Amino acid sequence: MITFFKNNKILAPLLVPIIGLFFWWQGFKDPPIIPVKNAMPLFELLSYISGFSLLSKSIVAYTLLVVCAFYFNYLVDAFGLLKRKSFVPALIFLLLMSSGKSMLSLQPSIPAIFCLLIALHKLMLTYRKEIDLSHFFDASFFIALASLFYFPSFMFFPLVWVALIVIRPFVWREWVVAFLGFALPYIFVFVYYFYLGKVNVLLQDKIFFPEDFEFVLPYKWPYSFLVYTVILATYLVIAVAFFFAKLPVNTIFTRNLSVIFVWFLILSFLVYLLAPYSTINYLSFISIPISYYVSNLFLETKKTWVNEFLFFVFLAGLVINLLEYDLIYSF
Repeated sequence: MITFFKNNKILAPLLVPIIGLFFWWQGFKDPPIIPVKNAMPLFELLSYISGFSLLSKSIVAYTLLVVCAFYFNYLVDAFGLLKRKSFVPALIFLLLMSSGKSMLSLQPSIPAIFCLLIALHKLMLTYRKEIDLSHFFDASFFIALASLFYFPSFMFFPLVWVALIVIRPFVWREWVVAFLGFALPYIFVFVYYFYLGKVNVLLQDKIFFPEDFEFVLPYKWPYSFLVYTVILATYLVIAVAFFFAKLPVNTIFTRNLSVIFVWFLILSFLVYLLAPYSTINYLSFISIPISYYVSNLFLETKKTWVNEFLFFVFLAGLVINLLEYDLIYSF
């Protein structure tokens, strides 16, 4: 199957959302209830706009997720981050974002990821420009918007610093506008809540999570998720090692962008540690760097049977995890 997505550029984009529907069918049939208590302002607004029906929320979530998958694929292709154009990144990303039943509905991480992809796009556009104030402002702005859907997303703001250090000469005005871009959405939000006399609600009930944290240790996770995690971790280690082994022959731009993806991977783990609950939902952010590195592994591996075997194991782990993973907050 993975060979088809590597080679076919006509039918592959049509099959990606269809395959996704296969995994999301249960989310449409029996949508999981995602708590919105103490949700950040933009997620509350999106949840309200998407309707009161759980089915409508799942439809909105899946539509946005497909948009994220193809947007991510576009970024990888447009900037030549992988040596071969295909729809493998979109497929891997969509599958990773369908890894648990509690993910099959509208959740804060989906719109947050969309904002982070826009921020990544803006950072990539700054390459080889003498002074680029607008793109750094926009990147920081969209990271702030991501955090207004899911607050721990603010942890991705250091990606702007990484881009300023790695792919840019030092221009102090770019650093200043980056801070201004991040601060602007919060200025509007604080003014709005101050006008309503509810600043304490924003600070105590939304940003600082008054609930007790329920971080569950790995030995209490379902066996299916442990197996799936081992598969993903193994693939990630192999894919990263494979990628950096061939890094010297890549372009300077690809080498610089690889630093950003490494930091994206690190920050994704930190975001998970800041999650109010220990759930598979908050591992969503790691789907972006994993999709990038694992897609490179599939595209660079020349032996068809190896690719198909690796993809089959990955797919089997995902299906088994979905079959056993029955609770919204089960680990």
